[in-house]
Amino acid sequence: MHEGSVYRYIEKPEHRIRDPIYGYIWINENERKIIDTAIYQRLRRIKQLAFTNYVYPAAEHSRFVHSLGVLQAATEIFQMLCHNNPILLTGEDEEKEIREIVKVLRYAALLHDIGHLPFSHASEKVLLKEEKKHEDIGSYIIRNYHEIREVLERDKVEPELISSIITGEHVPPKFELVKKIISGEFDADRTDYLLRDSYMCGVEYGRFDYERFIHSFELQKGNEGQWVIYIKDGNIHAVEALVLARYHYYTQVVFHRTRRSFDKIFELYLEEKFKEERNKLLDENIDLDDFWLNFDDYFVMDKIKKDALAGDNFARILLRIEHLKPVYSTKSHASEGEVVFAKRIKNALFKEGFKENEDFFSILLQQEIHKLTTSSDEGGSYEQRQKNMYDVISRQGEKLGNFLEHSSLLKKFQDPIKIIYIYALSSKAEEIFKVINELKQSENEVSSVNI
Repeated sequence: MHEGSVYRYIEKPEHRIRDPIYGYIWINENERKIIDTAIYQRLRRIKQLAFTNYVYPAAEHSRFVHSLGVLQAATEIFQMLCHNNPILLTGEDEEKEIREIVKVLRYAALLHDIGHLPFSHASEKVLLKEEKKHEDIGSYIIRNYHEIREVLERDKVEPELISSIITGEHVPPKFELVKKIISGEFDADRTDYLLRDSYMCGVEYGRFDYERFIHSFELQKGNEGQWVIYIKDGNIHAVEALVLARYHYYTQVVFHRTRRSFDKIFELYLEEKFKEERNKLLDENIDLDDFWLNFDDYFVMDKIKKDALAGDNFARILLRIEHLKPVYSTKSHASEGEVVFAKRIKNALFKEGFKENEDFFSILLQQEIHKLTTSSDEGGSYEQRQKNMYDVISRQGEKLGNFLEHSSLLKKFQDPIKIIYIYALSSKAEEIFKVINELKQSENEVSSVNI
């Protein structure tokens, strides 16, 4: 099984875990010890897709299984990189370096989501604001949780190195390759969540040709001795397929209007009810053995149930006792006119005495499809975007320029997704619909007069 593959550089991959995406996920004893820690098992109690199961009922999977999937995807991506440059698996001078890279890659993949909050991204914006990200909490856990730190150090891996790869800060040049495989533009994280989330939701929106995709890259040494990933010229379409899958995944799963209504209510609920937990998360020294271990979806849902019984309207909506109704929405790329009209709707509702976040709720969603263009707000600095970039290489080894120059699809996806949703409390929906319809009618009358 392992002969002739990157697995021969992994010490005794003797444990296997059944998985619907990859068949088997192989781990060694040190990785098993990390997985068996209480703080890692906590990820079983963190849903990957928050309230998406209210739309796609089978989407009950956890950050735990996603993290195992990223471990496998990262290993398979690196294996194909080596396969496409066979000397990496046979050259004696590089064998020690490959062993080290594989070890660090797998630990970073395994631990990349260890710092996720309850209900994953749905709570991060409220509880961490702009002061922290889940990667920062993950970094803190890796450096301070003694059971994980001990496993890494016994295996001669510095916890600080894994921490730097997770946060993307101060990554040694030697391990930029690992960072790119774990959380680059075409990484193991996206690979797994697109395939896994699509499978669990029972939809096709995030699917792409995984086998062809992981064969699409080539690894070579750069001028300064660093490892560089190239996209093979004949496989551009396979890499584009992931970008297209991500676009459909966001518009149909992550940004589904019902799912986002629950996210909105959840954010308002957390803002009101979880001030104490927020302070604990922003503390310089997070209590890992008590607070963090218990701070999971079950903890939050238990509080939601108690508050619903006490009559809290947000909690009642989150338990589907009360409901919201969509009263206005746009397509995936809202025009400026639609943005202006949404503002007019809100002003009209204010004028009629309706209260935002009580009678009606509005959301403006924006998401970059990729971070390779200079117009990307999420792509960071020019230097960071260049690190995200991939160059294209021909079969003869000729460098053909960067991927963006060769992909018409990526150029078409330079503008972010932009969607507007407005919801009404079910008891107010009829009145609010009336206000919006009257506004639409008056707008049409003005338009026809102008014509």
